[in-house]
Amino acid sequence: HMSLTLHRIYLPAATLGLLEAFGETFWTMEPIPGPVVGSHCVPEAEYVLEPHDGARFKGTFALVGEGVSHWATPGVDDETILFHVGNKPDETHGCILIGTGVIPRGPLLLGSRQAFETFRVLMREQSGARTLRIQRG
Repeated sequence: HMSLTLHRIYLPAATLGLLEAFGETFWTMEPIPGPVVGSHCVPEAEYVLEPHDGARFKGTFALVGEGVSHWATPGVDDETILFHVGNKPDETHGCILIGTGVIPRGPLLLGSRQAFETFRVLMREQSGARTLRIQRG
C-alpha cells in the first residue's frame, strides 16, 4: 500500500511541514500543538487517509486514527481532519492545508489551490490503502 510522510516543523504561529507523496513534495500548514483536536494539530502518528465528501469540502481526504474519525460522531469528541486549501494559520480549522511553497515569516502557504488539485489527482490514481505518517523533522 502507499505510504505518505509528513515531516513537521513546529513554529510559534503554526506547524509547517514537508509532505512526501508519490514522488512529489508539498508544503503543509497546521495549527500549533495542543490538547484540543480541531484547534490544535493532530498527534504525531500514523493515519489512514479516506476519501471525503462533506458539505464544505468535497473531493478531499480525511485522517482516520488517533482520536479522529471520518465523520464526527454525535456525542463523541472526535473531529474530522481533512486536507484542504488555505494560506494562513487561521484557515486551518485543525486541518492540514497543502501548498507548493511557504513563507515561514508569515507564515504564509503559497500555491494552495494548485497543490491541492495535484494532490487530489495523485491520490485518485493510487489504488488500495493509503497511510499518512506524521513525524517531527
